[in-house]
Amino acid sequence: MASLRVLSWNLRTFGSHETIPSDDLATMADIIVGSQADIICIQELMIGNGIASKIGMPISDTSKAVVQRLCTKLHELDTNAGWQAEVSGANAGKAPKRKSQRDAYAFFYKASPAKSKRAHAEPPDAIVMVGDPVILRKPGEDNFPGRRPGMLTVNVKAGTDTVLVNLVSYHARTPCDQFSKTNGSGYGINQLATLAEVGGGLWYGTGRQWLYKESKYPLPEVDTLVLGDFNYSMDIKQAPDTYKSLLRNYQTNISTPEFVQYTTYSPKGSEPLRLVSAYDNIFSLCKHGKFMPSLTWKTCGVIDFILERAKTLGPAMCFSPPDSDAAEQWYEVHRTMYKRQHAVTGISDHLPVWAEFTIKGAGSGKGSDQVLPTSGANNNCLFHAIHGVLQGGIYVDANAPAKRNAMTTELQGYKTEEEMPNTPGIRAAILSSMINQFSGQPTESLMLNRLLADDTDPFKTKGFKALYARYVASIAGGRMLYVHEAELYALMNDFTVVLRYPVGGAYQSMTFNPGQATTYNIFHQALHYSRWQAA
Repeated sequence: MASLRVLSWNLRTFGSHETIPSDDLATMADIIVGSQADIICIQELMIGNGIASKIGMPISDTSKAVVQRLCTKLHELDTNAGWQAEVSGANAGKAPKRKSQRDAYAFFYKASPAKSKRAHAEPPDAIVMVGDPVILRKPGEDNFPGRRPGMLTVNVKAGTDTVLVNLVSYHARTPCDQFSKTNGSGYGINQLATLAEVGGGLWYGTGRQWLYKESKYPLPEVDTLVLGDFNYSMDIKQAPDTYKSLLRNYQTNISTPEFVQYTTYSPKGSEPLRLVSAYDNIFSLCKHGKFMPSLTWKTCGVIDFILERAKTLGPAMCFSPPDSDAAEQWYEVHRTMYKRQHAVTGISDHLPVWAEFTIKGAGSGKGSDQVLPTSGANNNCLFHAIHGVLQGGIYVDANAPAKRNAMTTELQGYKTEEEMPNTPGIRAAILSSMINQFSGQPTESLMLNRLLADDTDPFKTKGFKALYARYVASIAGGRMLYVHEAELYALMNDFTVVLRYPVGGAYQSMTFNPGQATTYNIFHQALHYSRWQAA
């Protein structure tokens, strides 16, 4: 039975220098290819200089070039695998005096794992990117703390099965090993549940008391892996609480509180071969409701390339405390393999972790092969999914930004209910979208639900105009669009949209503005849209 192997690795300050030594890139490639992984998720890709302080901004050409150089090395070592490389945008806005809190994610994958000369025993046949990497945002007025996760969506093809998989890569904020109501890596881990692509339970504060609400947010309906550098060691006493939602809703594939696997070395050159924390992990979505995941844990591992390098320098490396010769040997390992912050040479202080999953069935429902590669550029995936044309194997609408602007302009023109078009459903679609956006604000949410339930003119309701202005401004600002906004867009433009979505282990559909001359078929999961190939 085919299986999928996924590797996660924090390559410390990867790309911080224009000229990474070729030997270092070769070492990275050797480690990756030797792991036999089909998909590689890299954290801590530097974004480069001069990048605007906006979440999701494209990284520098210099950083992209470093990623491509590594991909070239992978191809040289494993020519038939069809190695591909993708990068996300910046995962945070500019934080004054905290430059290290802003980086990006890189993803490498084998387009043809079964043709790889360095494959594991039963690789899948093919991996196809469905949506280019995106930085995840909280629904509504996004206030996710620190670095956001990045996500790559792929179709994994094995025999007659095609499995849609979300790979959520996360580099948690610092300070490490801390969890308060507003700070620390634990706070970021807790807030992962607020993302539609992750879901789960949430710790929240009520005065001096901490409470945990189970199933606060819906879990995904597609196979999901949440992985990366969580900056909170699994051996800390409070780890079961910090990771509570992930431990309850996802299977932990590397470290658990009961079985800890350390993945980072001490930064001190005087402390040879001392593993100090269990930050890196891979979590896979468990069965919930009627959803049965297609990916089932098979095996896993940690690649201690630092220890392997030390072994080549002599048996003295195995002794602690070291003698003088061992200390000199450790310095050599520290210099060449353990990359300090923004160092010119070296690999990383983190060890790669990997997990392999047996592929059983189609997981989120038959028909995943009908979800087609669609651009997510600038959070305009709805417009790319509806209007896109194939460019390099992916659906792209070159005029997507203009279409968002046109939608915003029309919404800005609705200053009274009478100024809305007579098309039935527009008022309800707007109010439903606003309910989504302001769901975390009780007073506003109550007002909007009341307006949706009756025929009151919303623009004559106290407080609505200001709230509506905030709503329209958020669309103009480039946020992801809700399902009701897909309906709104269809109503505004007199066409039909048939939207498929996964629920309960199968694909369902809903039709917006039926009976129009033109019909578009799209797919939706979490906050993301793709072109759907109708049967």
